[in-house]
Amino acid sequence: MVASGPSLRLPAVLAAALRVAWLDGVAEQREPCGYLIGGVAPDGSLEIVRAPTGVNVDPEPARAFRLAPEEHLAMRREARQVGARVLGLWHGHLVGDARPSRADADGLGPLGPQVALILGADADDPPRLAAWRRVEGASGWEELPVAIVD
Repeated sequence: MVASGPSLRLPAVLAAALRVAWLDGVAEQREPCGYLIGGVAPDGSLEIVRAPTGVNVDPEPARAFRLAPEEHLAMRREARQVGARVLGLWHGHLVGDARPSRADADGLGPLGPQVALILGADADDPPRLAAWRRVEGASGWEELPVAIVD
């Protein structure tokens, strides 16, 4: 179920770039992944201004993703220098839908981003984009509305 209230706002140009990264990942058999950089709007929505690609260092990159902690820390410093912050991570599932998998919690890593934007192969063309935030409870995730903006 999609939560009501704040959303994840993603510029259309970034949504298109993420879909291209997903297609590249399918061709390379490597889950694409990266960072969600931006700020929080007065209504609590997450406004993404950049979504740079990271390096997937997982030993099985066709089935999971993992970003190096050093890269994550460097991305946090870079974001702060421009008045933004790392709000979460994005990645693509080569097989399966845009829902968090068990491996995703590992990929989010110990630095604890609370938001994941996932591209999934839900039999859609282009792949579906879905945003999730960590919550307490059995599922551990709640879907956030995604607003593609100009």
